[in-house]
This record gives sequence, C-alpha cells and structure tokens, in this order.
Amino acid sequence: MWGIERGNSKLLGFVMSCLFCKAITIEEFKTWCLYIVDKVDKVPDYFFDLLTKNYSSDADINKIIGFITGWPMAEKKRSSIKRMGEIS
Repeated sequence: MWGIERGNSKLLGFVMSCLFCKAITIEEFKTWCLYIVDKVDKVPDYFFDLLTKNYSSDADINKIIGFITGWPMAEKKRSSIKRMGEIS
C-alpha cells in the first residue's frame, strides 16, 4: 500500500529518482527510510540495510532491495526533478 515493495514500488522509485537527480541527499534519503521504518507496520527488511549500508548508485540500491523500482514518470516530471537537483 505504501509503494515501497516489489510489485508496488512507486514511492520508493520516486524517492530514488530524487536521490539520483540530486534533488535530495543520501542523508535525506536515509531520513526518509527511517520515517518508513517508524510508520509502516510490516516494513520490508531491506529498509534496515538501506539505513546501515553504503551505496552510491541506483544499481547499488537495487542490489540491496533485490529488484528494480518502478516510478512511471513523464519526461516533464523527470526534468522537474533534475532541475531541483541543479538548484540545490
């Protein structure tokens, strides 16, 4: 329901897109992961790895979680996120 697991990873995919477009930092990504751990009753185990392991690319995160996230976004949305990263 939260969009953070295999089969429904839209929210996780969006946050990862923000991370790798540099709209948010690794620290902000980890803060979001901690929020998910606090708010979700049955949080996927990989969130604990996302909080403790080092990673520098979406491929690294995909290895940790075990699948490729999905966030079907239009090019306009992708461009907006990239511009946010350029501003920050």
